[in-house]
Amino acid sequence: MVHDETVQPTNQHILPEWEGFAGHQYTADDAIQAIMGALVDDHGAQQAIAIHGLALTMLLLQKNRKYGNSATDPLSVFSGLNAADRMRVRMDDKLSRMSRGDNNSDQEDAYVDLAGYLLLYLTLDP
Repeated sequence: MVHDETVQPTNQHILPEWEGFAGHQYTADDAIQAIMGALVDDHGAQQAIAIHGLALTMLLLQKNRKYGNSATDPLSVFSGLNAADRMRVRMDDKLSRMSRGDNNSDQEDAYVDLAGYLLLYLTLDP
């Protein structure tokens, strides 16, 4: 979709509700207002949450444009696991490497990778 600055989100733009995701349903307006409010918040924590959440979202969108839906819709050449099980394996592998210290040179990237896997996992169909 091409961004058109004349189009304003309305309450008709409903973001999906996730089962078990606090049971909330938000409009696009609600989400944008909350994020924008947090970005200008002087209290620090909400601003940091908004900045890091947006940075993670942008990273995942960039990787999705570059690699396609490989994390959520894998080719399945060598494995018959479904996408959710594959994502769990990726998270287990990441946690295993982190616990062994295999990512010591770039531990922060390991946390970003894990957060990305968790966010992608939430996007999977139940």
